[in-house]
Formats: sequence, C-alpha cells, structure tokens
Amino acid sequence: GVKGDNPAELKFIGQSKNHVSLQLDLHNAEAGEFFVNIKGSNFHSLYSEIMTGVELSKIFNLNVDDADFSASGLKIRVEVTSEKTHKTQVYEINSASGSNIIVAKL
Repeated sequence: GVKGDNPAELKFIGQSKNHVSLQLDLHNAEAGEFFVNIKGSNFHSLYSEIMTGVELSKIFNLNVDDADFSASGLKIRVEVTSEKTHKTQVYEINSASGSNIIVAKL
C-alpha cells in the first residue's frame, strides 16, 4: 500500500556549475522495489538505480553536461516505476535560464 495520495515526492535541493542535487522520497507502506531513471534534456540517462524497501529517501548528486544547461535553462526528467504495479510517475525539473526552478509532476 501507499501512504497518502502521493506515493513519490521529488525536491530540488540546489545546483552549482555542472552539479544538481535532488531528493526523492517514496512513501510506500509495504516493502517494494522501484526503478529510478534520471534523464537529461536529450533523454540520455544521467543515473539509474533500483531502490528497495519501505519509506525510501535518497539524495542524488548529479553531474550534468552543458547540453542539460541549454539556453533555455536546466531540464531534467525523473521517472519512478513500481516493480509491483508497473506504474510510472514522471517528474520534470525546469529552470528558465538558471532562475526559478520548477519541479512538475507529469
């Protein structure tokens, strides 16, 4: 089962030069396995991991290349798929030329 209406939550922690920090919290009441894929602006993989357990939380410190910091700002996509349900939640992180950071659940 899942606690509350939102089984996953993604937070933007910060960025400096070519490093971006994100925190992913999974609010699962029962042990589960989740596939996490983090992709850059061209949908190339920046990081992937299988997370297993209950009430999972992880901070990701990513090295991103200049293509992910395009003229329109930063763009990163985070996909979280439950092994049990095969449902995928997608989040997109955008900034307009490095100013306001927006984390949106798609």
